[in-house]
Amino acid sequence: MQVCSNIVYLFYSFSKEFPFVDWGENLYSPPTEVGRLHSHNCLEIGYCFQGSGVFLVDDEILPFGARDCSIIFPGQKHIAGSNKADPSLWHFVMIDASLLLKCFPQELTSGLAKTKDQRPDMPNLIKAESYPHICMLVQLIVEQLAKKSAQYKNSVKMLALSLLYGLSELGISENKNMENRKYDAIAPALNYISNSYETQITLTKLARMCNLSESTFRRNFKEMMGTSPMEFVHEIRIKVSTQLLREGRYSVNQIAMMVGYDTLSSFNRQFRKIKGISPSGWKKSY
Repeated sequence: MQVCSNIVYLFYSFSKEFPFVDWGENLYSPPTEVGRLHSHNCLEIGYCFQGSGVFLVDDEILPFGARDCSIIFPGQKHIAGSNKADPSLWHFVMIDASLLLKCFPQELTSGLAKTKDQRPDMPNLIKAESYPHICMLVQLIVEQLAKKSAQYKNSVKMLALSLLYGLSELGISENKNMENRKYDAIAPALNYISNSYETQITLTKLARMCNLSESTFRRNFKEMMGTSPMEFVHEIRIKVSTQLLREGRYSVNQIAMMVGYDTLSSFNRQFRKIKGISPSGWKKSY
């Protein structure tokens, strides 16, 4: 593990015969031991077995729930946090895609994009209802790794190759090139918001975490994330609340408290401002 200022860089080594690093038999509830914005030198896939929470990938806010899967590409800065009232359980697997392709005859891999600065133009957090074939492949990979049957290595390699083809079919686009120094400067605030969005958060508190004046912090944050710090906090809260509304296990009032609002009226106001509809109306329409 290498720490580059406020962002952790994780380097994984892989076997040529089986280019996978499995996080083990235990399921993990984010944040894991890293607990900070981080990136790595490989493809990371994950499957959520239960619970809910939010992923932050570069400048995207991605709420998740059970049966969703994550696809994080090399170099992408990301962090995941569980909803403290609804803890999530994940299985993560790291893959060296270049080594994986070398495990197969060239005629089977020639159709895959190999440009490291490109990635499929798709969400990093994938909903089962949107891409069921992608989520199914990720689920099968983590289940095979957990069971470790006699032929599990061959099975996992074939499934992973199918996954790469599935991703490539969704289209290719250039990665966003965020200015690393300014992103790094606001990383402590992003870490805190991702894992503590349900607490009382102020601009002053976030700026102090980053050792910046409020005006500099606000300007850097807006430039990197495309919105103001407090608007970003509300956006995370409302996106997490939509996941909880989908699941239907909690009342609107309970969800308001779970995502950090002291009153139902303040939750309703922010939800309507961002979604253009009340939480109850959104739930009925969904």
